[in-house]
Amino acid sequence: MKGSSILKNFMLKKLSLPAKTQLKKDYYLDNFEKLLDFVETRYFNLLTEQEKNFLKIFKNLPHNAKCLYVRLSSRKGPLFRKEKIEYEEITDLDEAVLFLIEKNLIKVLESTCELTAFQIDEINLLKLFTKADLEKYLYQNDNVKFNCKVKYKRKYNNRDELDQNCLSASHLLLELLTSNQILYPLYQEIVKRFFFIFFGNLEQTLSDFILEEIGNLRYEPYQLDPQDLYFNNRSIIDNSFEFLNKKILFYEYLERGESSDIKEARQILINLKGTIQDDDLLLKRWKKLHYRLGYAYERNKNFREAIACYEVTSSPPSRERKIRVLEKIGEKEEAKRLFLEMENNPIDCTEEEFINKRNKKIESYNFKLVKIKKIKNKNIEDLLLHHLEKEGYQGFFLENVLWNALFGLYFWDIIFKPIKGVFFNPFQRGPTDLFSSKEFYLNRKEEIEQRLHEIRNNERKNQATLDLYRSKYKTANFFVSWKAITEVELELVLKYVKNDNLANIFERMIQDLRKRSCGFPDLFVFNEQNNNYFLVEVKGPGDKLSPTQKEWMTFFQKKEIPYLVAKVEWLNE
Repeated sequence: MKGSSILKNFMLKKLSLPAKTQLKKDYYLDNFEKLLDFVETRYFNLLTEQEKNFLKIFKNLPHNAKCLYVRLSSRKGPLFRKEKIEYEEITDLDEAVLFLIEKNLIKVLESTCELTAFQIDEINLLKLFTKADLEKYLYQNDNVKFNCKVKYKRKYNNRDELDQNCLSASHLLLELLTSNQILYPLYQEIVKRFFFIFFGNLEQTLSDFILEEIGNLRYEPYQLDPQDLYFNNRSIIDNSFEFLNKKILFYEYLERGESSDIKEARQILINLKGTIQDDDLLLKRWKKLHYRLGYAYERNKNFREAIACYEVTSSPPSRERKIRVLEKIGEKEEAKRLFLEMENNPIDCTEEEFINKRNKKIESYNFKLVKIKKIKNKNIEDLLLHHLEKEGYQGFFLENVLWNALFGLYFWDIIFKPIKGVFFNPFQRGPTDLFSSKEFYLNRKEEIEQRLHEIRNNERKNQATLDLYRSKYKTANFFVSWKAITEVELELVLKYVKNDNLANIFERMIQDLRKRSCGFPDLFVFNEQNNNYFLVEVKGPGDKLSPTQKEWMTFFQKKEIPYLVAKVEWLNE
């Protein structure tokens, strides 16, 4: 964390954390079985017969076989060379493989036809072998091909060229399969779906269990109601799982950016339409993806398709983009009509910023020109802090981290309040309605208003917040980045920031936690002698305030929260 010399005047306080646990060698199996037990207990009636059968088979496996299956399921794959598998806790690999083959949980691939049958790209087979391995096989293949001893073994500088030669070489792929035991774990789609049912997303893995066990991260011990299910019927499970997987593929196509790729991305949305009609959340997400698709069309100058996509969603900045495209194709009257519609009812700050620019409305913020010397390998924030120190000020760079952490700590108990239908597994960083601002506020309105009242009237003491920082240290919370902020920094901020300032900032954040948890100024700066502080947004030559930052600056002016925008010019340029 960047900061000034003020931090050197404070002793960092040691936090008493649980001692790190020495993991068992088969820790991952315990965690996998916990996940399966959780899914079976809570969602048994929603599972398919195939999924229930998998649970039954896995439970009856011997320990070695269980360990091997979970190990392979946790690795990238999809293929594995048996001779390269070595785990200390798997005491008999041969026995484990045989059991998994017998129970049809692993397939030993022996022909290229099987690669095709399981839809496995042949390149995945080649990835199991080093460059030297493949060069050796190619050399042997050439001997067979020419029915004589090839004099020289060819060396390849480029792995891609080597792979292409291997893919086209006669009998080579078959030789790789028959001379090695190539393992392909089955039921992987079911395993992935169990993870999805447990976590409710595709991002979290067994590492969340591990982080807690070794003391790197803890989770709030909120109560889980057995009656509260994230998924209430099977169609929601299947549709959500398909949507999130197709969303990944959708973005992969857009990233490539070619016309054919954009067409494939569009087809994904068309195919998904029928599966999300009865799910309001998925429908909303589906509509938002049309903005991304529309922008891709716009960049490729396919303006009619872009307009059609922008019309599917009202999420900003889709209306702005539609206006700009209409103007590009000469439909200025329609663009003017849509702009007036936006002007009368702007959705958010990005639309307000667009309206102000169009109307050439001059915005006035507290700018200050600062001329400092540019130093190589020094970031602009640190250089400005050094400059301010000469004027008697000190401070540090925390940006969004500071205000998010303060919010997370002041409202910790409210965030994790045991409300029906918002906690579904033990590894959540917050309730599921956290970023649905209207729901989050309405479900906790009384407690939130009471907390804001306590802050304004100094009934919520600073020490209580610092104590909470210590007691909750490294406990998962969407708003608190433990590695990025220290207790000393929090203590300094709470020493100078007025209670009204805190309450006003929190009150505004709560109105839209997703959008208003960013855009905060870069620096917190204070003067010990004058007992005052101000927030500083640093802008180098050519940098401009974003719409979100402008919205915060306007708010600071209205609520008399001290801030300035430092426009930095380099003395040596």
